[in-house]
Amino acid sequence: MHSNKAILHNLGVLTVAQGAAHLLNLVALVYLARVVGSHWFGVLQIGATLSLYAVITAEWGLFTLGIRQVSRLKGRADILCYAGNHVGLLLVLAVPVLVVGLLMLPLFPAHREDHWVLPLFLLMVFPQVFMLDWIALGLEQMGWAGAIKAVRSLFHAGLLLLLLGPIDGWLGWPAYRWVPVLFLVGYLASNQIMAWRAGRWLGGSVRPAFPGWKEWRSRLVQSSPMGVGSLTVRVLIGIDVILLGLLIDPASVGVYCAAAKILGIIIIGGEVLWRAILPRFSRLWSESKDLFRQKVNTYLGAFAFCILPLGACGLVLGDRVMIDLYGQDFATGGAVFRILSISYVALSLGRFLSLTLVASNRQHAIFRPLLGSALVAVAGNLVLIPHLDMLGACWSMLAAHVLLLGWMILICRKLITGRLIITVAFFATAAAVAAFVVMRLPAWHSGALAGTGALVYLILGLPYLVRLRRG
Repeated sequence: MHSNKAILHNLGVLTVAQGAAHLLNLVALVYLARVVGSHWFGVLQIGATLSLYAVITAEWGLFTLGIRQVSRLKGRADILCYAGNHVGLLLVLAVPVLVVGLLMLPLFPAHREDHWVLPLFLLMVFPQVFMLDWIALGLEQMGWAGAIKAVRSLFHAGLLLLLLGPIDGWLGWPAYRWVPVLFLVGYLASNQIMAWRAGRWLGGSVRPAFPGWKEWRSRLVQSSPMGVGSLTVRVLIGIDVILLGLLIDPASVGVYCAAAKILGIIIIGGEVLWRAILPRFSRLWSESKDLFRQKVNTYLGAFAFCILPLGACGLVLGDRVMIDLYGQDFATGGAVFRILSISYVALSLGRFLSLTLVASNRQHAIFRPLLGSALVAVAGNLVLIPHLDMLGACWSMLAAHVLLLGWMILICRKLITGRLIITVAFFATAAAVAAFVVMRLPAWHSGALAGTGALVYLILGLPYLVRLRRG
């Protein structure tokens, strides 16, 4: 599929699948927070965040490299060989990452709360090795890529909702300790489905293989800029949770994460968009630089249309959302929700611009802005958390995310057109008007207020979006 219609189809499939997956995860998240309470919810979120750092380090940009290379390979045998060598390298990388992670656990107070939870989360590095979603994305099999995301979330959410209560106390383990176990089971089960489908596409099972050290070194050289970028982006998303876990009590971490997890849809939206367009954009860069620039502006404008109202909604509805979803025990997370809603919008827009550099083979240019922003995030959290608690983490992340966005605009300024600037300004104004309308409404449920705001925004912004697409 090489047309603009194909990109829209890919984006639509992934958006629907990821939206369903996020909704399922959100239901399970709220249920889990209410069952285990803010203290153990905080411990679990620290474990989940550590596991994300571990899996990103073990993956080291190889998934993004694999998507790009599979989209360029022609024969099934070539892709199967490439995939087997890729999985072999991922398996080798997982072992030292797990060992180092286990050695670092005593540094975290949450590990002293329970010696099982964090190590179980770190075991996620092994299911990731055999997660073959990147093959589906490289082949532009977006239906399957989207379906497996939904299935994986269905497994995770279903296992939590159906089994967490009944197995509480089984083998002497409390409910919170079973959470990482259920996640592991969900990943392993969904991986089997994807492995079967990949085998049908490629004419054989994808098995770990060793092509020689020279080939593996070559792939690591290519993937390292993307791996460092991904790890640095994780600092820009999750270092606040790590440092909060080191510096304050788990209950406050739980409240902070409850707010941040809901807003994760903003970041996920950017990932969905990029995965849908990366194969096409990688080819487009080599075919027509002018058309590449046009498409970057079109899809960045469309992405801004989608996420700007989410930031505005979070800014005015933070308190209501936290109370309506989690209850009064999590009410202090309202301020966190408001600040991070703006912060995550800035991060997602900056991340989109940085990933255009991957499609145009300029991934090395990503490193400095990501590193500079990550250093601001780390330094800000270390300085502000002891004085401002959760709010210190929020303000630190906002500063880092805005810095990243500004830096990436500077690097990509030759790609950005004046029309895009006007478009984003118009959508931001429409989002502000919708937020003002919501503020003037009675104290309805947050869902009703958000729906009203969305309606106002669509009335104002949708006609302009249609003109943008036609243009």
